[in-house]
Amino acid sequence: TRTARRLGLSTCHVGDWEGVEPAVVERLDKGEDAEDVLASVDEGGDEPTALDDLIEECFADKFEIFEIFEALDKSEHEDAKRIKSIIETKSPTSVEVTLEQLRRGKDMPSLADCLKMEFDISQNMMREPNGDFYEGIRAVLVDKDGAPKWDKAFGEVDVAKYFKEAEKKWEP
Repeated sequence: TRTARRLGLSTCHVGDWEGVEPAVVERLDKGEDAEDVLASVDEGGDEPTALDDLIEECFADKFEIFEIFEALDKSEHEDAKRIKSIIETKSPTSVEVTLEQLRRGKDMPSLADCLKMEFDISQNMMREPNGDFYEGIRAVLVDKDGAPKWDKAFGEVDVAKYFKEAEKKWEP
């Protein structure tokens, strides 16, 4: 929650939306100020949690997978090794493209620019018939063997090719 607020993705945290939704809608229908209504149901969440601290320690301002792996290896956080082992099972292409996307998106002027970049990435990934996207689908949904055979290892991915403008154009 703290991370979402810091990134500007969240302004209000409600653990049980279904429990407060009718009252919120009623107050908004009566014309009450939306910020006041949301502030009245906000449960906080600005307080750092142990996981937030791990995210700050091992992921903040790191855009290379080996920097993240090294930070996770050095971390004394109880979940660091487990998180590293989970990342190591994921598509190296997807992980490295995501890190580059975060690096580039950090300086983009608008959400529309970020969404266009996301669209281009998705289109470029779909153009690889034997790529990791399809391999992930095969391993999880088709054969259901849970054993994907990724195309590249970490550090071998040509990330730049996924950021080329897609043939199909994104329209907001």
